Parts: sequence; structure tokens; C-alpha cells
Amino acid sequence: GFAEDWPKARAALDEALVWGGLLASPGEANPAPRFAVLENAPDLREIFIDLGFVELIPARKGGLARAQGIFDKAFNRTERNSCSFWKCRYGFIACEFREGNYERADAQLKIIQQAFPEWDAGACGLKESFEALQEALKTKLPVAQK
Repeated sequence: GFAEDWPKARAALDEALVWGGLLASPGEANPAPRFAVLENAPDLREIFIDLGFVELIPARKGGLARAQGIFDKAFNRTERNSCSFWKCRYGFIACEFREGNYERADAQLKIIQQAFPEWDAGACGLKESFEALQEALKTKLPVAQK
């Protein structure tokens, strides 16, 4: 495995996406996926989303913007309430948090929780992650937030 070897994981995912035809070249700062490719290779969506997390977790320079772009583009091509939907929403909001955009992250969490009070209801294993992010935000926001 890649066991936190983020550059190696990033290179492997980029290569798989280029080989699969979703991306034109590896390492694009603002990836422009060819979503028509997903008709014949739907698994590439998950690899693309995983690439977002490989950028988010180590949060290297430029990585958060790339991750956010990936989550945003993939989200627009996911089915509502699918695991891809939840991964993209979590990744996008986590990017906002990591960037220090706490108010935006909080607003996004509130919007999604209003539509889905139980988050993903545990179906995709992200309910606890959303709740942990919500708790972390409480320490970053002014006390007057309700």
C-alpha cells in the first residue's frame, strides 16, 4: 500500500485517471475531467474522488485548492445520497475547514444536515466524520453561533 506516502499515492491515482482517459495529463493544478468516460468506466469517479483525499489529507501547498476542485466537479456528477455524494460533500467541507474558512464550513454543514438530519445514516461510514468536523468547528467559531 501507500501508507501515507502521499506523493506515491497521488502519482498512482493521477496515472490511473490519465490511463483511463478521465484526465488529460497527471498533476493538473485544476483537473478538467472528461466525464463522458464514466459511461464506460464508472469506477474512475471513485479514483478521482480518492485523488481529492490524497490532496486534502497532507494539505501540501496548492493541494487544498486542487482537492476542493476535484470534490466540487465530482459532486456535480454524483447521485444524491450515494456514497460518492457523501465523500464529495465531506471532502469539500473538510477543505474549507483546513483552509480556515470556518463560517463557510459551518454553513455548508448546516445546509446538508438540514436536508439529511442523520447525515449518511452510517451507510457510507462518514456519519462520525461529519459529527467530528461539526465538533471541531465549535472550537473555531465565535460562541454566539447557534
